[in-house]
Amino acid sequence: RTISRVEAVKAIASDFTERRVGDRVGLILFGSKAYVQAPLTFDTTTVTQFIREAQLGFAGEDTAIGDSLGLAIKRLRDRPAASRVLILLTDGQDTASSVDPMEAAALAAQQNVKVYTIGISRNLGTTSARGGEVDEALLRAIAEATGGEYFRARDPRELQAIYGIIDQLEPVEQDASTFRPRRSLGYWAMLGALVIGSLVLLTGGLIPGLSRSRQAVNA
Repeated sequence: RTISRVEAVKAIASDFTERRVGDRVGLILFGSKAYVQAPLTFDTTTVTQFIREAQLGFAGEDTAIGDSLGLAIKRLRDRPAASRVLILLTDGQDTASSVDPMEAAALAAQQNVKVYTIGISRNLGTTSARGGEVDEALLRAIAEATGGEYFRARDPRELQAIYGIIDQLEPVEQDASTFRPRRSLGYWAMLGALVIGSLVLLTGGLIPGLSRSRQAVNA
């Protein structure tokens, strides 16, 4: 069965959030504008369902990367500084923001929010979808300005591997006797611009030895 880029992204992202039991997860959809679809919550099942049900073009045909970053930062402002990490996934260029993306990145740095960015290839899935080529220079600059990292996903396998790396940033610590999370280890905000999609996650911590400006997994 062939799948589109949108389907591939939603499947991988929803699988990721489904595993984050014990963390707060939120969802912001953005296109021409940015909208809070789900506020930060421990209910990862509901957020996962929102991701799976997200519709192409729901938030407009353009891409407002700067506005979505600004909105996510506002949502994280009152959270513990050690738990603020943003992960942005997109296949396009910023075309509709009222907030300059680099100004938003500067604000993120001031608020101790690390931003990890993922650029998606236009040919990620086996069928084509709308959207211009990703602005790698912008995504790399946003990541570097905030102490994050840029990844390039050229196919679903690479995107899955990237989310595997992200999943290790803050593993949910389990109590062996109860098999329940002993503490919340992060605050995650998923941002989605479905022209294909832009996703942002927020949490705390870095994997030791994680390299900067990684252009692709297993490149």
